[in-house]
Amino acid sequence: MKLYINNKYIAAFVCLLMLCLLSQHTVAQTCAHDFTVAATTSPSTCMANGTVTVTLDGDTQNLINIQYGLSSTDGFNVTPQNNSTISGVPAGTYTLTVLAQCSADPTYNEIKTIENVIVEGNYREIETSINFLESRKPYAGCATGSIVLNVTGGNGSLTFNITSAPAGVATGVITPIKDGDLYRFPTKNYSAGHYTVEISDECYTAIASFTLEELTGIPNMEANSILSSTINSPFYVDGKSCNIIVINTAGVSASADNDYHLYFEDEMYEIGAAPTGQTPTAWTDWVYQNKELVNGRYFYYTSTTPLDLSPYSYTDFFTSNSLDIHVRLKGYASYSRVYQTQTVSPDKYMTNVMRPIPYKLAVKDCKPTITICPDIQPKFLYCYPLSITIKQGKQEIYNNAEYQFGDYLKSTVPIEFDTSYTMTITDNTGKIHTINIKYSYPYTTEAKLSSTFKLYCEGWKASVELPKGCEKSMDIELRQGTTIIDTKLVTTEYYSMPLLSYGVDYSLNYRFVNGEWKTLNIPAKKMPTPSYTFTTSYSSLSCGDDMASFRLSGTNVSVGTTVSITGPSGYTPRTYTLNPESASKQEITLLPSAVHYTPAGTYTIVADNNCGNVQTIKITANGANYKVRNFGYTLKETCDGIEVTPTADIIYNGLAVPVYFHFSSGPDGYDQTTIPLGQTLTMASVGKYRLGVGIAQNPGATNYLVCSMPIEEYIKKPLSLDVSKTSAYNCIGGESGTIVVKAQNGIAPYTYELWNADNTQREAIDPVVSDDRAIFHYGKTGDKYTIHITDACGTCMDNIGIEVFDLSTINIASTEPSSVCLGESINLKCATLGGVSYLWTGPNGFTSTEQNPVITGATLAMQGTYKVSVTPEFCSQPIEGKVDITVYPSVAKGVSSGTQEICKKESVSLTSEVTGGSGSYTYQWQSSADGISGWTDISGATGVNYIFPAQTVSGAYYYRRITTDRCGMVEGDAILVNVGNCVHSATAPVNPKQRSVVETGE
Repeated sequence: MKLYINNKYIAAFVCLLMLCLLSQHTVAQTCAHDFTVAATTSPSTCMANGTVTVTLDGDTQNLINIQYGLSSTDGFNVTPQNNSTISGVPAGTYTLTVLAQCSADPTYNEIKTIENVIVEGNYREIETSINFLESRKPYAGCATGSIVLNVTGGNGSLTFNITSAPAGVATGVITPIKDGDLYRFPTKNYSAGHYTVEISDECYTAIASFTLEELTGIPNMEANSILSSTINSPFYVDGKSCNIIVINTAGVSASADNDYHLYFEDEMYEIGAAPTGQTPTAWTDWVYQNKELVNGRYFYYTSTTPLDLSPYSYTDFFTSNSLDIHVRLKGYASYSRVYQTQTVSPDKYMTNVMRPIPYKLAVKDCKPTITICPDIQPKFLYCYPLSITIKQGKQEIYNNAEYQFGDYLKSTVPIEFDTSYTMTITDNTGKIHTINIKYSYPYTTEAKLSSTFKLYCEGWKASVELPKGCEKSMDIELRQGTTIIDTKLVTTEYYSMPLLSYGVDYSLNYRFVNGEWKTLNIPAKKMPTPSYTFTTSYSSLSCGDDMASFRLSGTNVSVGTTVSITGPSGYTPRTYTLNPESASKQEITLLPSAVHYTPAGTYTIVADNNCGNVQTIKITANGANYKVRNFGYTLKETCDGIEVTPTADIIYNGLAVPVYFHFSSGPDGYDQTTIPLGQTLTMASVGKYRLGVGIAQNPGATNYLVCSMPIEEYIKKPLSLDVSKTSAYNCIGGESGTIVVKAQNGIAPYTYELWNADNTQREAIDPVVSDDRAIFHYGKTGDKYTIHITDACGTCMDNIGIEVFDLSTINIASTEPSSVCLGESINLKCATLGGVSYLWTGPNGFTSTEQNPVITGATLAMQGTYKVSVTPEFCSQPIEGKVDITVYPSVAKGVSSGTQEICKKESVSLTSEVTGGSGSYTYQWQSSADGISGWTDISGATGVNYIFPAQTVSGAYYYRRITTDRCGMVEGDAILVNVGNCVHSATAPVNPKQRSVVETGE
């Protein structure tokens, strides 16, 4: 069955459908959905004070109830709000959401979002606590405590306010010393009790609440060094006075409470000596040379401390427990510890075979000698003067009844080998010390193969230690079987053999010249298998974190071995070729010492000896233990040189440790003293220095040098005359001259003297001593004198000529140069006329009260006359000077020749105009293939005009002129020269601007 539909119904249906669609579309169009959203932010400088400001663009007139919200993954969200500026936002990354309704249909919503809206900022809240490891408990009843707080976060500008404290302790705002995240209170005089401290910035306030407990007792010395055995006596005299003993004190015991360490490091303890049962009358600080962290505790290295025994002597305490050593808190007798001990006589001291003896044996020209030196060793145990004799049996070979400290320089006598001698020393107290001496023959008679050798793929090398004797020359024959492969005369103690083959026996014949031959057999050697151990050595030459070099210790390492190292992210792979000094002993210098960034992580090392052995080794680097912070210095010139005051903080395994400084390098003879923080070093010689910092005071100790930095090169500036502040003048109408002299460099105060012109006699006026200038009211116009200047170090200048000039006849104003270019500086100068006021005036409303003003950025309006008015010091009448200034305009290009149309074989003159500048121009003509780029100077073309040379080839040629003046350089416009194929009419006169062109196909 077919269904028929009338056309009129179809038309009606279509119309109805269109009306419906149009109705719906009209509602939607009342709110445009193509508007845009943008966001701008301001950073959060506190915990949450950032902002997000939203702007809408496009058709937004029918949007209502617009709301703005933020969301983030870290939990901070802002519920949609009507304000387009969202405030109180912490730093972070957010998603911005904008919601809007349509005014024509509130049920219609438009939502737009923007991802990754970033609010900058890195503020963290202040966190604080007391650092008990760094803070020091006060002794009971004493204000000796110190406070160190841990503080992190904040904006760096912190205020510390003690709001509560024990009775007698001041409250209020203090300024701690910042040490990384540690803040050390400025004094160390806090009492025991409870404290409350506010730490605040403009954003936040944190509270530190803590109690300082009381401390009692005096710590033990490490290993009870004062109570050492009589053989290992800790005492000796200084060689000059037996009333002074020197004690080898150790530091606080490593096991002692941390507070004792802090007091010890702050030198709060002192040591004295007295007879048993008495109190010392003199005290010396208990100090240490350096320290080392051992198992979380510091171990302090021995220090020498002089103790005054007056009126007693070193020799008065040889009896057991006759001497008391007192250790106490400085100034507090109630906190003390007493050690009973004794001094030790030289005889007992030397009964230990490890102890030094008061003489030295040597050989000179094959003859033995003995040097008597009790003042060098054993540690000055004698009281001087001494009476010393040496006998061989009953024969006396040395006698000095008045041996003084230092006489070892003239106390050397000959002896015989393998002969017994007796030395007798009698000190100034009458005590006698006897020593037996015998010098055995020290030379060797047999050669031996060195235990060190070098390996190569094709063989090996070694050296032979030759016999030592009075004769220095030795004949050598190296043989392989009966074949001599090397022969020579050797004058050294070692013979270096040539390359030897593996698996072959050799022999070495040797003898002193004209002596008997001896033989050393050298057995065959096989190519051994190498072994390697790699470690990282973190640098003491670079203060950057984790800067290290690799170290290789190994055996049987052959020359030419390659080592390739790869590591974690940040490390640059490297390959080295080895040249070991020896293959048979541990070597730690096989790899270059240059340091590179070597972060913690796993490293893979491939060692290939290129003889068939390849080994892969993995090691783990832990990073540097030391972090150096705030490393720097200040300089001050002194008579001894440049005084260097260094500063640094060293964090070792997270803890701040005391630092010591020294010059790690410098010019010849540089000072090698080591100092703690707060003291100074001196650069006595000019040159380049490096400042080293470490945590050890002894140069031989571990971590003596943690890192170093170059110091500003010492260039000594000699004492000289400051000519800009030196003058001599006679006031207008004045009767006496005024001479003003100023020294510079050198060391103040300066001594100024006025001598006659011939420099033969000082004038009759007293010298002037001043840190600054000298003023002499002396002489008259035209008089000439010689100035002598001596600084505090004695450096002197004594040939400075000066003449008194008349102020009524000179122009006190000057300038250099008097003509300047646009934009340059105008330098005005006035003669030095003492400590007075200067008044300059000039064009364009210029005024200045400086003596030598500088006007930057000269303009054409600044051209003209400048005047200065001044009343010279010690004169009553003002004087005036003036100077004229010319300002040149900038160089500018003018009209160039323009395009030139010429025929082949014709030339034309080209020119290019310029304006401005000084008028002293130089020129350079250039050519280019296209008039745009590739401009090239034309040799010899340096005139105002350029004659274009006749060409035989038609085409386009480009030129320009470069004009240079002191006021600038300008490039002229490109000039086009078109060279064509031209013919002239036979009847018409030739007009170069009207040519007939014949097309020839060229």
